[in-house]
Amino acid sequence: MSFIHGNKDRVSEKRIDKELEYRIVNLFNTEYYYFNFSHFYDALVDYENIDNLPSKKTVCRILIRNSIKSKRSSNKKKELTVHPVRNRRGKEGSLVQLDASYHDWFQTGIKSTLYIAIDDATSKILGNIF
Repeated sequence: MSFIHGNKDRVSEKRIDKELEYRIVNLFNTEYYYFNFSHFYDALVDYENIDNLPSKKTVCRILIRNSIKSKRSSNKKKELTVHPVRNRRGKEGSLVQLDASYHDWFQTGIKSTLYIAIDDATSKILGNIF
């Protein structure tokens, strides 16, 4: 025994009309091609008289389905910048590097700042103070 769903062979009420989808894609490609998806949706709301405009997410899905990419995507990966390695100084005392670190050094719940001076050529600690 089996059951047939009552909505079988019916078109969803939430389905986007093909003409509306075509109009959205056409507007993006002709007038708003320099917009990202978010700004494009705002422009549709503000400047275009579109009845039954779908949600922002649906408009994005329509554009993606039609092989359109957003101009400014928030998930672009940043290129890693590799800093060149600096050679150490040749003579002791020619460069002293100072650094400070704010941390709970004594594990008492009170943070202290450690100041330290390091010689660049030899990596010797020249001095430190809390």
